[in-house]
Amino acid sequence: MKLFKKVLAVALAAMLALTVFTACDGDDTTEVPSDNTAAAYLQELNTTAQSNGMNNVLRYSADLSNVTRDKLNVWLRNKNGEKDVDTDDKLNDQFEAIDKKCKAERKYESIAYIVSQGDSKPVYKDLFASKDLYESADKVAIIRIKNESDNGGDGKTYTMIELYREIV
Repeated sequence: MKLFKKVLAVALAAMLALTVFTACDGDDTTEVPSDNTAAAYLQELNTTAQSNGMNNVLRYSADLSNVTRDKLNVWLRNKNGEKDVDTDDKLNDQFEAIDKKCKAERKYESIAYIVSQGDSKPVYKDLFASKDLYESADKVAIIRIKNESDNGGDGKTYTMIELYREIV
């Protein structure tokens, strides 16, 4: 029995030593949202896509989520009626400026987005409107922001999910 325990201990130690050599190759495929709700939305997006005949499994990007955060902040300012974004034209101009910077700095372009209204779950169907467009996406960004009532908001949390593709 003692010999068995020693052999087992050596085998386990060898197995643990081998796991050290299975490091990542630098790819961000394991990147997940830090927010549990956003992580659930990512899983639901990919599951819903597969059930709708889409083969593309999108990977989450924290870096692109920073871009989407900027867009959702602008979107909320528009919703709250702030002067610099109180019309659709002003909102679109700010979105275009954010997209232009993203293309130049990150080499990714936004191809589609949705915003959930208040605390409701996202409706993914608008992201699947064009199968070819969805299939061309490489990454997804998911951001959630509370529309603070002290800033003229409604106190609800809004979610923006945005699809990106790499510029070749």
